[in-house]
This record gives sequence, C-alpha cells and structure tokens, in this order.
Amino acid sequence: MCLGQALPYEAAFVVIAAARLDGLDDREYRAAHLAAGLAEGRLHLAAYALGAAASGMTFVDSEVPGLLGEPLDPLLFTCVGVPDYTSARAGRPGEPAEVRMVTPRARGTQRCGRRPQRPAPVHPLPRPDR
Repeated sequence: MCLGQALPYEAAFVVIAAARLDGLDDREYRAAHLAAGLAEGRLHLAAYALGAAASGMTFVDSEVPGLLGEPLDPLLFTCVGVPDYTSARAGRPGEPAEVRMVTPRARGTQRCGRRPQRPAPVHPLPRPDR
C-alpha cells in the first residue's frame, strides 16, 4: 500500500483522511478534498508545535478500503512521529543554508512490503473525568 516507503512503519501514528466520494458533484468533491487538506495542515502544525514532525505520503488508493474495512475513498495519508534528525534553518534570500546529508537508521526497521504478523490492538483514548 505504501509504495516501498518505510515512513508509515516508522511513524508514531498515521492519519487517513477518507470519505465516500461517489455521488458528489464537482463542488462537493472539491470541498471534500479541501476539508481533508485543511485537517492535514492543522495536524502538521500541531505536530511541529509539539516537537514532532508530520509528512504526507503516497499510497495505493485501491488498498485503503480493505485496510479501513469501509467502502471509503482515500484522500490523504499523514504520518506523524519524531524524526531521527532536526530540520536546519533556511538561509536568507541569496544565502542558502548548507545542505547536510541524513543517513538512514542502521537498526532493523520494518520496510514496506512486509506486513506485521498481526495488527496492533486499537485502544480507545481514556475519557477525562468531568
């Protein structure tokens, strides 16, 4: 599903924006994508504000309904986690920042294509006492 990318397996969590798009007119179709994009943008901002990182990724559309167990059309995948490196500050106009190479982790990270032996359990978030 992740087209050879290790990112979803290394992320703390992955958010999938999906909706039923069949039967939508052009305006509603665009509105669904806009809403998903706005939600993803807010997720990125929240992740960076908390010292984490977020990244959108590509995926195979036809495999998402089986993963979700619902006949939904995928819109966006967003991976959130703490990266192995921190981003460098950009340079001023005309003074680009020095580029540094980032090497992948050496430990045995699961790569796309090999599925986990069993799915991770889903635990609901505890409700705060009111």
